[in-house]
Amino acid sequence: MADRVGDGRPIYTCVTDLDDVSRASLGALNRLRVIGFLEGVSFLVLLGIAMPLKYFAGRPEMVRYVGWTHGLLFTAFVATVALVARRLQWSYDQIAGAVVAALLPGGTFVLDKRLKRAILEIERRGTAIPPATSVPQHRAPCDAGRTGA
Repeated sequence: MADRVGDGRPIYTCVTDLDDVSRASLGALNRLRVIGFLEGVSFLVLLGIAMPLKYFAGRPEMVRYVGWTHGLLFTAFVATVALVARRLQWSYDQIAGAVVAALLPGGTFVLDKRLKRAILEIERRGTAIPPATSVPQHRAPCDAGRTGA
C-alpha cells in the first residue's frame, strides 16, 4: 500500500503530528514571505532612492542607513531560507533559487508567488510532508505513552 511504511504502520502516526508539521511549515513559509517582501522593498529603496540621492544630490548618508537596513534584512532572509530549507527538505536548486532571488531587484517578489503556491499546496494536501516519506524515526507515535491497547 502506498500509505504504509515497510512494517505496515501508517505513514502518519497521528493527526496531531501531521497538524504540528503542517502548522510549523506554514509558519516558516509565511515568515520567509514577510522577510522576503521587506528585503525586496529595502533593495528597491536602496537602488531607486538612496543611490540616486548619493550620486546626484550629494547625500551619502541615505545609503548608510538604507544599506545597513537592507544588509540586516538580507542576512535575515538567507537565515530564514536555511531554516525553511531544512524544515521542508528543499533541494540545493530550491535553496540557490531563493538566494539568487534576493540578489536580483524584484526577485523576492517573484519568489513570493512561488511560496504562496507552496502554502496553498500544503493547505490543499493537509500536510507539508510529501506522501512518499515516512515518519521520522526520532518521533514517537502519539499513543507511545498510553497503557493498555
